[in-house]
Amino acid sequence: MMTRAMGILSKSRELSNATQAFPRFSLRAICHLLPTPMNAAFDVRYTAQLARLHLSEEEIAKFQAQISQVLTYVEKLEQVDVSGVEPTAHANAVFNVFRDDVPRDWFTSDDALANAPRAANQLFIVPKVIE
Repeated sequence: MMTRAMGILSKSRELSNATQAFPRFSLRAICHLLPTPMNAAFDVRYTAQLARLHLSEEEIAKFQAQISQVLTYVEKLEQVDVSGVEPTAHANAVFNVFRDDVPRDWFTSDDALANAPRAANQLFIVPKVIE
């Protein structure tokens, strides 16, 4: 945590020097450029609204606490020095992992459309996103 604080302090000094070079920009005007903790920026209520989930206040508080814990842990992981670690897709080597391409039972159109907010003529009706 101390390294993060030192980085923020260093960034603050850089911004302060930048404001001296460009006097029309105040430090207050550009302080939003400083990194903020990830868990402070995540809004469960807004995300639930985007996902069309109707959550109670207790659920929102519970999920906000849980996601804050997860994001705090991710911030700890960001501090790990991985400069000598080679990037990998899998921990173990994976070779020729294929399955036979055979037909199988899947959803019927009625099953797929059962949870659609709007449907007509066996199609999903979605809001227009391009004007």
